[in-house]
Amino acid sequence: MNHDRHRLAFVAEERSFHLTALALDAALAGSPRVKRVMFVGMSLQDDSLREARDIAARHEAHLEDHSVDGPPVAAGSTPLALSTLVHLLSRAERVDRLLYLCPGAIVTGDLSPLLSLDLRDKVIAGARDPEKVKLGYDFVHGKNSWNDVEGVAGLVTPWPIQSYIDTGVLLIDCAAIRRDAALLKKIHNLAAAGALGHDNQDRINLLFKGRILHVNPAWNAPWGHPASRRSWARRCGYRGEETAFRAARIVRFGTTSGPPDMPSLLAPMHKQMERMAYKMAIRSFRLRHPDPGFLSSLRLT
Repeated sequence: MNHDRHRLAFVAEERSFHLTALALDAALAGSPRVKRVMFVGMSLQDDSLREARDIAARHEAHLEDHSVDGPPVAAGSTPLALSTLVHLLSRAERVDRLLYLCPGAIVTGDLSPLLSLDLRDKVIAGARDPEKVKLGYDFVHGKNSWNDVEGVAGLVTPWPIQSYIDTGVLLIDCAAIRRDAALLKKIHNLAAAGALGHDNQDRINLLFKGRILHVNPAWNAPWGHPASRRSWARRCGYRGEETAFRAARIVRFGTTSGPPDMPSLLAPMHKQMERMAYKMAIRSFRLRHPDPGFLSSLRLT
């Protein structure tokens, strides 16, 4: 596997830059063979972009700046938006694979197995959305009505509701997408049309249905919940690698971007153990980066 043609990808807003910075640092620490990062900053201040470059440099990685001054790509939400995907693909002519990581994602293990994953005939890989898995399970067992599920079912039909993925962590086979002219045209047409009303992960699920490899939830694990994700997948009849026990490799914390003057980085975290775990991630970051300017004014209480 040629890691020179692999990229980690991040999209950062100024108000949530602290989250992206921690995610970037943890990802590079967990994937030492990947030395290039595609970084899309949304009207970032010069100091923040400089911090991102310094983080990459300390891991002997190169940060490719694709920042924009306005909002041509959707940001501020955890899932990867279709317009963001189009923005990344248009700048990835010599990239075979992209691994997108949302803010609030902390890598805790080696990313190499995910980056080198055999996608077979699929073009993207992601973990099933747990809410949709539960929705599909309950529908099959008569616990909700068609009205409860028709919106999701309409997106992914003829595949089951449980095939819907969470795009907060997404592996993208750019080379395969470039080879598929019809798919590439559909991506650009849907992005231009502004269909579905919101630029969210619904569009990605609609476009790639049937071309998605579902991965173990260890690769996109909300803090404290990877076991329940595997359990729901097994209840729906899925087996194999996807439902095997695996320690979480990418942990998603319950963070939000918050207002620009948010007094505490941990303010949105309500579970005490989750707060403690994220504090440990911050302290680990500070050991590698002793004087991070963007964290200096944040309390860890």
